[in-house]
Amino acid sequence: MILFNKEIKLVSFDLWQTVIQENDEHLRQDMRANFICEMFDKKFSTVRNELNNIAKTITLFHKENQKTMKTDQRVELLFLNLNLNYSKKQKEKTVEYFSKVSLFMPPQLMPGISDFLKYLKNNNIKIVMISDTGYTTGKDMRELLKIHKIFDYFDYFVFSDEISCAKPARKPFETIELKFPTIKTKEMLHIGDNSQTDILGALNSNWNAVIFGNKECSYNIDRIKSFVFFEQKF
Repeated sequence: MILFNKEIKLVSFDLWQTVIQENDEHLRQDMRANFICEMFDKKFSTVRNELNNIAKTITLFHKENQKTMKTDQRVELLFLNLNLNYSKKQKEKTVEYFSKVSLFMPPQLMPGISDFLKYLKNNNIKIVMISDTGYTTGKDMRELLKIHKIFDYFDYFVFSDEISCAKPARKPFETIELKFPTIKTKEMLHIGDNSQTDILGALNSNWNAVIFGNKECSYNIDRIKSFVFFEQKF
């Protein structure tokens, strides 16, 4: 199939801000903060501010290690910075809740993504996902895709918490190459919103890459074909 003027046989997607929107993530963080407040009798503002504060540590960890901090590690960091005494059961409940918040308040799909996935599937294109995880685990991300009824479009998933490696490292892309050995890297395309992780990682693996959302965050097949809102990175 010719896509973006290239012969493409496999398309890989990032998740956040590429397949689903992150517009309401602050509300999900509020839910996480409220959970901590109820469990440990802490002030909302104190917990919410600390969630914001540890975001810098989480980002730095990703940059320095090319790994994403797992949900249990994030919870441990939050507990430590809040000086909380907690039991194993309290930690386990918090880790589970923090991940499943995205199921309790599901983020919306990007407009047109369902039709675009169907378009690719009808053209016999392999569809995969390479996503760095945050508070939501890869396991629950799969459940989120099931909620939105797009899970079955995907042929394979690579989540950073499951392979202990994150974009732009080589491993996430290499994992896909090993899974589909008959497809050449020049026939693979990754779509994502982050130039430093999605695009750099794909190009360093000799994949094709386009960045999503420069002008308008929606999947319109005619616009995709005419490069209206994708920045070409071949």
